[in-house]
Amino acid sequence: MLTRSKAVLATLQLVGKPLGSVVLTKLVFLLRHEGELSSVAGFYDFVPYRFGPYSFALTHDLAALKRHGYAEENDNTWRVGRFVATDRDWIAELAPRIVKAIRFVLSKRGNLDRNQLLQHVYQEYPWFASRSELKDLIPDNVPSARKAPSAVYTVGYQQRTVDAFLAGLMSDGIEAIIDVRSNPVSRNYGFAGRTLAALAEKVNLEYHHLPELGIPSNERKGLTSAAKYKALFENYCETILPVQTIAVEKIVELVKDKPSALLCYEADPEYCHRRPLADVVAEKSGLAVIDLS
Repeated sequence: MLTRSKAVLATLQLVGKPLGSVVLTKLVFLLRHEGELSSVAGFYDFVPYRFGPYSFALTHDLAALKRHGYAEENDNTWRVGRFVATDRDWIAELAPRIVKAIRFVLSKRGNLDRNQLLQHVYQEYPWFASRSELKDLIPDNVPSARKAPSAVYTVGYQQRTVDAFLAGLMSDGIEAIIDVRSNPVSRNYGFAGRTLAALAEKVNLEYHHLPELGIPSNERKGLTSAAKYKALFENYCETILPVQTIAVEKIVELVKDKPSALLCYEADPEYCHRRPLADVVAEKSGLAVIDLS
């Protein structure tokens, strides 16, 4: 089980009573920001959503915990599972610094009711309140939505959670994802094509998949040096791009219409085919290439 899931169960264990979904989500959000658990590998990230900060990964993990009996949910209220997990001490299974962070957040915010907790989170982290449906709780200091200037943006999702990835695009003012993976599969939750399309739609991001502009997986094997990457991308420019003019023109239209980011896996665009593709799109559109971090 992932450390982040154990942290959720330990939080429920320490609270000692059922927690509503909104309250549990906000407490886990505060674990990351006020409990300083952002350094825990793969811990939860959040996006602005209907009731403030929300994590698709947390929702996915909670469903798995419920499925396996580690947590129970009734009427959007969560508690530690009473059957499969009855003899497990989730607190004892975590590193002391993580337990310390949980205890700290609960000592500060654990006694707040739902509205008080929301008010605290909205006031201290106003960007995450920017898409809330709870208009009466939204503070005056919520920043306006940003729209990125026209450019050919590129982005990789390597070593990122899907929530951090989507939040980054939203913060940067991107409005559309252009997935240029040949085969959009991923072991990381949220990045398989259909799932990413569904999650993107929830946060008002368009999703377009153009697999014809990807590089087949068999051609990407054995890339152990810069020279091999260079040869791969030269072959890409000579054999794939010239015959995919319709797909390239579609990207040109998209990036000129709205801020759009070419998506692939690699964090470093120099080791990804999205860079030569972006260069071609930039030449045809007259726009600059900008790599998002």
